[in-house]
Amino acid sequence: MTLTSIVPSLRRSIPDPLTPSSWPPATTATTTDVVVSGVSILRLLEVSATPAVHVVDDIGVVVVRVIDVGRDASGTTSVTLDLDLATLTPHWRELRLIGRASTARAAMVSIRSLDGNAATDAAGSLPRDLRVGDLLVAPFAGTTPGSVRPTSGWQRNLPTPDLTRNAEAAGQRSL
Repeated sequence: MTLTSIVPSLRRSIPDPLTPSSWPPATTATTTDVVVSGVSILRLLEVSATPAVHVVDDIGVVVVRVIDVGRDASGTTSVTLDLDLATLTPHWRELRLIGRASTARAAMVSIRSLDGNAATDAAGSLPRDLRVGDLLVAPFAGTTPGSVRPTSGWQRNLPTPDLTRNAEAAGQRSL
């Protein structure tokens, strides 16, 4: 039990603690972001879309967006994410909200993929005021260093824009 779990209003000034062994080296938390080896995860999303991945030293983080919040048959809150759960297995116990500081108490939630299937071990503790559009980040065992946007096997990837064609259409000279 942490101080922020006992007094959730402290999350506005103190970030929830990270388990260092689960996250890439040099990972720090702020009240609204996670910084991995100097890379702000919120800034990473400015050049990418969700789900997004950042890998450092064979440990990565995945950023996902909440697509739906509801209740399952047992009455447990369920969260649908824009991630295919068959392609990646994050450390769900380390799942955390980024993009805003919530002062709501945390509750266990079941996690579902975009197709609606629940993974048997996918559960995490998230603020009770979680809403559609919220961003979540969790660590996972990675394979390739560098910031990348998932391609094969991931849902909802947007095509990379053709910057040359867009510049020419706007009457600008391309390099």
